[in-house]
Amino acid sequence: PDAEVRVADVIGDCDQLAQMVVDRYREVSQRRIGPATGAAPQVYLSGLVLSGRKVLIAGAGTVAARRVQKLLEAGADLHLVAPQANDVIRELAAQGRVQWHQRAVAESDLDAAWYALALTDSPSVNAEVAAWAEARRIFCVRGDQASGGSAWTPATGEVAGLRVGVVGDRNPHRTARARTRAVEALAELAE
Repeated sequence: PDAEVRVADVIGDCDQLAQMVVDRYREVSQRRIGPATGAAPQVYLSGLVLSGRKVLIAGAGTVAARRVQKLLEAGADLHLVAPQANDVIRELAAQGRVQWHQRAVAESDLDAAWYALALTDSPSVNAEVAAWAEARRIFCVRGDQASGGSAWTPATGEVAGLRVGVVGDRNPHRTARARTRAVEALAELAE
């Protein structure tokens, strides 16, 4: 970066920390204004048929474990790539329900993928996965920065044979509340 950052005499100059601060500032700015247009991107809601189709998940931690269950319910062929995995992912891999590749993600992991999720704990890796996916015209969700991906995961619920999805303005709590109210309203109609 073009600025000197000193945290404390004990730590001294730290280029990596400075870059992380700059990256975080840019991410927060992007979240507020969206991509180049200065406005939040318009989102088109759609249901994806993922049954039997390869879905790449970069990362195998807590966020990935939360996403995996719904993707398995949709019948997706899940390929998780990460040097380490949490217990949920390890168990699913041991059961043969997902494929876990214990290594860093590579662009070739997107070969034959229909959909991708960048869910690592590294913003730079997530950005790289999203860029690779964009170049291949594969929709990609970024877990760390929604506006950096080409798809968003909706808050979902089911009632009376209907699946409800709500995509909000990057306020996950508000989106979840809206989903809950929509499900409650549909439940009342179904009675």
